[in-house]
Amino acid sequence: MAGGDRVVSKMSGLFGVPEQQRLRLNGNHRTIVKPDRMNQEQHLRLLRIVKQSGDIRRAWRRQFHHAEKFKVTPGPHAPILVTELRSDDINVTWEQAYNRAVALASSDEVAVSDCRNSTVTSSHRETDILVSVHSVENIMNLDERCEAVIKGSFAQHQRQNGLMLLIVLIGAAHERARDVVQSWLPAPPYRSLSIEGVASPGEFSDLLAAWAGVMIDRDPVRWPRSTSGLSYGTEGSDLV
Repeated sequence: MAGGDRVVSKMSGLFGVPEQQRLRLNGNHRTIVKPDRMNQEQHLRLLRIVKQSGDIRRAWRRQFHHAEKFKVTPGPHAPILVTELRSDDINVTWEQAYNRAVALASSDEVAVSDCRNSTVTSSHRETDILVSVHSVENIMNLDERCEAVIKGSFAQHQRQNGLMLLIVLIGAAHERARDVVQSWLPAPPYRSLSIEGVASPGEFSDLLAAWAGVMIDRDPVRWPRSTSGLSYGTEGSDLV
């Protein structure tokens, strides 16, 4: 917009143009479109727009290539993440909560399956998430079977590289029970091990489903998705 323009009215020249795309300059109708120096404001503004447009196009290309790289390859079966349930005293409510979590975490792109599933046993796949579930009451009573299962799960975790060990304590007093479990294990830090407490089996379902999602997102090559989930190309969208 030229401050001395007598050819085009302000209303006509600016109608429908967003404020962030307006540039007010000293000059008239002719001089502002023919800059005679490279450092004039309209010339620098044009260079910035060209650069920003190039950055947006490069971001779009990165997004396309990223999605292509991790696109699910068509095949008879989806990639599988294997889970295993272990406890000193498994009951039907916990099994139901566990099965619900496996179903919640599964999708058309990645199948989450228990190690007892026939598709897993036939392929001899190793467990990816070992879930050791225990009642707060058994832990607070220092149950020997409970301690043995937790220590055995920890020993497997140390032997198997890449295994995620999730120790889940179910009950209202899970914060105090966590300290007991911690006393049965070596001092942290740990590699891919989490001691979690929940008040009910329903919360156990949501917790396990969330951890399965974390594991899948951690290794997009082993468990690919058809889209990357990354948001490229949003900068400078007012210019598009």
